[in-house]
Amino acid sequence: EMMLNLENRILKDMVNFSQVSIQKIDNIKISKGCLILTHKNADYQCKIKTGKCDFIQKLITKTYFNNGNFLNEINISELKTLPAIDFGEQTKIKNYIDDLIFVLYFDISLSKLGMPEALNIKKLCQKNKFYKYILL
Repeated sequence: EMMLNLENRILKDMVNFSQVSIQKIDNIKISKGCLILTHKNADYQCKIKTGKCDFIQKLITKTYFNNGNFLNEINISELKTLPAIDFGEQTKIKNYIDDLIFVLYFDISLSKLGMPEALNIKKLCQKNKFYKYILL
């Protein structure tokens, strides 16, 4: 479910656009935890959720820049609904699921479950001699 939910995320799920009343922007950048939108030399700061700055920087650069040059004027509604799929987070969840399957097949006892325990579960799995042949 967590992995599937990542497929439905859009930029406005990670950025607060509530203070923006303009319809189009001329430029966009990220600084000090904010997405800064520029329209006619006026800047509008939109707070980015904690821990998402690097991801959003990569997404914005990939989508709206070519060799460091801003591509076009952006419509705010297009920006808000930009798909924001964090493939790195999906990979972490997939690896956690793979480790849980390994736990089931090799009857490894677990005291706790959940993504916060993923690293501990991986360490338990790695103690099994077959882990490196199957999942590495």
